[in-house]
Amino acid sequence: MAHVETVRPQAHEFDVTWHFGATHRDDHGLGLYYAADSVYKDHGEDWQTEGKPTESFRFDGEEWAACFDYYTGGLDPDTAPPEFQLEQVREFQFYFVAQDSTYDGERADNSQRVRGGTLTLRPRWPDLDSLSEYDTPSVPDLGGPYVSVRAQASNIDPEKYLDLARTVLTSFDIDPRYTMDPHPISHVSDCALYVRPDRAKSGPLYAASGPISRCHDVLVSDRSGYRKHTEDHRERPGDHVAAMVTDERASDLLRGHRVGFEAKHYYMRDPQTYDPDEFGYHPKFEVAYQSSITNRTVRWDHPDEFDTSDLLHELDETLFNMVEWAGLSLRGGEQWVSDAYFAAGEEIERSLRLYDDPLPEVEDAQTAAVTRLWGEMEESDRAVVDTLLADGGEVSPADAAEKTGYSYRTVRRVVDRLGDLIEHTYGQLEFTSKHVQQELLSRVQAAEQNFRETVGSAAMQVAQAAERGDTADAWSRWRREYNAAVRPGEYDHETRVEVHYKPTDAADERSMLRQLALAWEQTHDEPVRHLTVSYTRADGEHRRVRDTWSVVDSLQTAAQRAEDARNAKARREAEDVDWEAWAERERRRAGGAGDVTPG
Repeated sequence: MAHVETVRPQAHEFDVTWHFGATHRDDHGLGLYYAADSVYKDHGEDWQTEGKPTESFRFDGEEWAACFDYYTGGLDPDTAPPEFQLEQVREFQFYFVAQDSTYDGERADNSQRVRGGTLTLRPRWPDLDSLSEYDTPSVPDLGGPYVSVRAQASNIDPEKYLDLARTVLTSFDIDPRYTMDPHPISHVSDCALYVRPDRAKSGPLYAASGPISRCHDVLVSDRSGYRKHTEDHRERPGDHVAAMVTDERASDLLRGHRVGFEAKHYYMRDPQTYDPDEFGYHPKFEVAYQSSITNRTVRWDHPDEFDTSDLLHELDETLFNMVEWAGLSLRGGEQWVSDAYFAAGEEIERSLRLYDDPLPEVEDAQTAAVTRLWGEMEESDRAVVDTLLADGGEVSPADAAEKTGYSYRTVRRVVDRLGDLIEHTYGQLEFTSKHVQQELLSRVQAAEQNFRETVGSAAMQVAQAAERGDTADAWSRWRREYNAAVRPGEYDHETRVEVHYKPTDAADERSMLRQLALAWEQTHDEPVRHLTVSYTRADGEHRRVRDTWSVVDSLQTAAQRAEDARNAKARREAEDVDWEAWAERERRRAGGAGDVTPG
């Protein structure tokens, strides 16, 4: 785990449900609900004349506005415990909004609530039923009645939500003791972290070769589970590019991770109405957890289960690894743009696991597997592959046997032989990734002679890379060591490298550029001359380098001249020696025999 400095990410949407009262038998578990119902009754006469009840409070150094509301829920009060004395099951809502720079001045329930949200209180009990046969909620049985409180809000630090909820309720004179003991099964449904990159520098995040797109192509099986990849460039490049990664594949991307996520690059509505120096002109890059695409439950706070702190760590780590793989600097600076909640120059120092980008290695391994196995395929293998390529639905081994004419046992042997290309999961056959599917499809569609040439070239490239011992981590290591950001240049095939490290002298400058050139050529298929490198030396001189190796050579020449000057000076100092006295000393040391000439 690396100790690094990064720009501070900002929390965005958050959705959490707490359960209160299940352990408080003295008030039948519904004390919080009765307290909210009292607020409703206390304002009943004023509701029509004065409107919804409102309050204000101070939290986290800011003034907040709140509003109380209710609606009649669909629960059947006849199924409630005997002590439930209400004829209607109302559900209560508390709206809240920070009165900061984004506040629109509206009542909390009518406000856009850029920093704010809602609390929804619902009573719960065993054998709960609904007045509608089509709308009976599924709720956990905690052994007695209790109250569920759901908080949905944005731009608030997740660890502050429970304190904020208590403060909102307290502003309406609801005793905070009712919310002091959330049940351990309380859980998080949605959570997102974002950074806001400069529009001119965010391209590598959403590019076809960038981490968002390759997550979809390389890590997602071709037809099982939930898979979604969105690319919308109609309004502007990178307008909305997103990929969803499930739990199983998240650990392939970042070792040890346990929950799926969505990574997306997107703009807010109508960014063209903002000037380039305004935050709305620039996109967000966000990594979000969504319970709809994961099989893992995230607890609010649980020492023995995956909880909020574990989730935030995984999202944080995913976000900054993808930023790193896209070639952007992790640290605060000009490549980021501040908004009301995200500070482009604010950095935090912490421990994060930074991985070398696994996607090129995974993709190369899959391409190599296709290349290797294609040439070894038997007729039955080709028949099963053709069937899977032609059929977009579910294909079981029995279906494949029927469609190919081979026996079920033969199909199973095909799957065993092609284990790197075909998975047998939940009774269905599928390709291991979208990339494998496309690689096979390109080979099937190619003419046999052209295909042999393609395979020979690909195999030669794989073999040469293996012989050289090439890895994809040298370039990543160099960028981290010299705090460098990478982005597309002004012309085709040009890449800009912005180095934030300041070389101390010519030798340090040469070492930095030489290591850059070596790392680039070790991990890329294009020469280093396509790079434009900019940096500032320690003496304040700004440098812009286009031909890296030439500059390295010129710096070497300068270094050699300096070395020659030092040697010449040493020789001049040596020429001041009294050679006759030196020769006399040497003759005496040799016993007076022969002539001695300085070497």
